[in-house]
Amino acid sequence: MRLDKYLKVTRLIKRRTIANEACDAGRISVNGKVARASYEIK
Repeated sequence: MRLDKYLKVTRLIKRRTIANEACDAGRISVNGKVARASYEIK
């Protein structure tokens, strides 16, 4: 599952487009590294 979709499904962020913008702005990190919206979550 993509990171932006995960953020939407878990309701941490209301819209997938906002999650995508947050990733592009560098506000989302995974394991201490800035992650892109297309990052795959297991």
